[in-house]
Amino acid sequence: MIRYLFYLLFFFSGSYLCAQNGFYAQFNILEERPCAFDVSTLVTQPPDWLIYQTTNDRWDGPLDSSRCISAQLSPNGNFIQIPVDEIDPTKPVFVRSTLPPADPSRIALSDWAYNINNNIWASGNLLQYGVNCPDGFCTGVLLALAYPNEAGDSTLVRTDVLTQDSSELNSGFYCFATENLPGLRFEEVVLKATLRPNASAVNINLSYLSLAPYEGSAFSRVESLVFPPPAAGSSSVSAGMWEVAQTQDPFPFSDVWVFAHRGDTYPGASPIHYIEANTSPPSSTPLILDLFTDYSTLLFQPYTAVRGALVEGSDELRHQLNIHIDYVSCGLFVIDLMTDGGTHLIFSGGEIGFANHTSCFMFEGGGTLHLKAKGHLLYGRNGVGLLGLFNRGAILLEPHSTLLIDSELALLGQGPYQHGYVDLQPGSKLIFGKQSRLKRQVEESGMKLKVYMNGGSLDDSELSAEERALIERIYPHTPDVPAGQMRVFPNPAQDYIQFSSGDLPDGPADWLLYNALGKTIGQGQLLWSATAGRATLPPLGIPSGWYVLTVQGPDGPVAERFFYQSGR
Repeated sequence: MIRYLFYLLFFFSGSYLCAQNGFYAQFNILEERPCAFDVSTLVTQPPDWLIYQTTNDRWDGPLDSSRCISAQLSPNGNFIQIPVDEIDPTKPVFVRSTLPPADPSRIALSDWAYNINNNIWASGNLLQYGVNCPDGFCTGVLLALAYPNEAGDSTLVRTDVLTQDSSELNSGFYCFATENLPGLRFEEVVLKATLRPNASAVNINLSYLSLAPYEGSAFSRVESLVFPPPAAGSSSVSAGMWEVAQTQDPFPFSDVWVFAHRGDTYPGASPIHYIEANTSPPSSTPLILDLFTDYSTLLFQPYTAVRGALVEGSDELRHQLNIHIDYVSCGLFVIDLMTDGGTHLIFSGGEIGFANHTSCFMFEGGGTLHLKAKGHLLYGRNGVGLLGLFNRGAILLEPHSTLLIDSELALLGQGPYQHGYVDLQPGSKLIFGKQSRLKRQVEESGMKLKVYMNGGSLDDSELSAEERALIERIYPHTPDVPAGQMRVFPNPAQDYIQFSSGDLPDGPADWLLYNALGKTIGQGQLLWSATAGRATLPPLGIPSGWYVLTVQGPDGPVAERFFYQSGR
C-alpha cells in the first residue's frame, strides 16, 4: 500500500549535528559473550548490538541457530570486520541494536529534523544493492519509529527501509522529519548487508552509524508560503524560499526547510495537512506562483504536503504553484509527496536517487512532473523508488529533454476512465531503464498510461509485454491552420486540450481558458515550437461544457471556442 509519508534526503554534514538526543555507534569495540544459541561457545560482537542471520532472510525472522557469528577488529582498530567464513554468504547478515526501550539513545525529538549516516561495505564493491531482496532492500538501514496513536492509549510503529542504492559509495546519507507528536522512540535500528552472488569478499566491514538531530538553528519549520503581490499587469510571481517561507523559528534563513504539520487533526493520510502558497494581499485572479528552492533542502513531516491556495472569492480554483528544483544538494533526493492539480515540480535535470523503495512523487488531478527543455533527469536507480500517477497525474517533457525512469511507475487510479498522461514534446525522450517496472495498482480500474507522441520518442523495450500493454501511444493529427488563427482539436476535446496555430514563434506562449460565463478558470505558460505547430495544455479537471482558449501571439491574442467532454 502506498504510504503518505514525507521525507527528503540530504548530504551528511557533521557541523549540523547535535551532541545530545542522538543514536550513535562507533563500531571499534568488541566484547566477548556467550552465543545466544550455544552458551558453551563465546562470540565477539559490539556491545549493545547483535550480529545474526535468519532462516527466512528477513530481519525479524527466526534466528539461524546454526551460526554463532564473531566479528573482529580491523588491523588499525578503527572498524569491525565480519569474516565471510563466519556467515552463510548466500544470506544477508544483520546488525541490530539491543539497547533497552528506555535507553536515552532511543528517545527521539518530536517536530525535528534528523540525519542518518552509516558506513558498511565489502572490499571490491561486492555488496548487493537495490530492492530485489527480502524486506524490500538488500543493503542499508531499517529504522522503526514508535509514536502514540490518536487516542494516546497505545503505540504505533512506522518502519522504513533506507536503501543504500549505489556501489560507488560506502556510506548511506539520509534525512527525515519526525512527527509533531510527543513520546517518540527509535523502536528498531537494524543494519543489513547482502553479498553479491558468488562474491569473493573476505569481510563485511562496518565502521559507524549516526542517527542525530540537526541543531535547532540549522533548520526552519515552514508553516505557510506568502508571496508578494504581482507587478501591475502580471499574472505570475517569482520568489525564493527565504523570501516566502513563514516560520516561527528564530533562524528563518536556513538552507534546510521542514514543511511542518500544524493542522488540528492527528497526522494521517486522511486528511493530509496542506501548507498553502498565497500572496499578500490575496489575489482574486489566478496566479502562477514560482518557488525557487536553489540549494535548499526540503523536508516534509509525515502527512504534510504543499499546494497553491484558493483564489480569493473562489471555492474551487487555486493558484498554480510551480516548485523549481534546479539542484539536488547531495545527489540523493528522497521524498514521499503527493501533488494535486495546482502544483508542478519543475526540474532542470540531475538525478533523483531514492533511499527508500516506497519513497515517491505522486501526482493527481493534473499535478505534473515537469522537465525543462534540454534537461536530462534520472529518476530512481537500481529499481529503488516509485513514481505514482493518480487520475490525470502527468509527466511533461519539454523539447529535447530526456527522462530515464529506473524505478517503478505506478498507475494508482481506482476507477474507470482514470488515466495517467505523458506529453512528449519535439525531440524529447522517455526511457524505461533496466530496473524499471510499470504496474497498475487496481487491475480492475483499466487505468493506462496515455502517451501523447507530440514529436518525442518512447523507449519501453526493457518492460515486459504485460507492462507495455498498459501504455497507449496517441499520435495526434495536426490540422492546417491559417496565419492569425487557432484550432482546438479534436473538438469536442477530451482528457487533453490540444491546439494548433499558424504563426506563433518559437518560445514561451501565455494562455488563458475561459468558461461559458467569461470567467477565467485556468492560465499558464507553455513552450511553443513552430516546427511542431501544436501544443497540449496540462489536464485541468474541468467539467463538460463550452470554453474559450486564448493564446498570446506576436500580433495579439488568438482564440478558439470549443466543447470539452469530461471523461470522469
